[in-house]
Amino acid sequence: MPGTPSGLSSSSTIAQIKAVYDDNSAYFELQNTSYALAFVTACTMLLRRIPKHSRSAAGTEVDLDPGLIREQLADARKFLAANGIFPGSGAVRQVDVSFECLR
Repeated sequence: MPGTPSGLSSSSTIAQIKAVYDDNSAYFELQNTSYALAFVTACTMLLRRIPKHSRSAAGTEVDLDPGLIREQLADARKFLAANGIFPGSGAVRQVDVSFECLR
């Protein structure tokens, strides 16, 4: 099964998804749409795969705030839209070039 540009696929582990989430979270500061696309993928996968609260066999508890991840996902999608990229639509910003005044 093909993966995404982020390298994530249906067989990715939670650790791999979290790594992509962390590695690409600076998309806004870097103004990097590739990072934002990978971040969107990681957020979406985290929301589907991680329970809100879990406890390991060792008794370690982990809490996850799905609301925060949803907000971050919405922010990343807004960033992409502002940069002419609409995930899932195949649409990209069109740039028209003219050589009319070129000498």
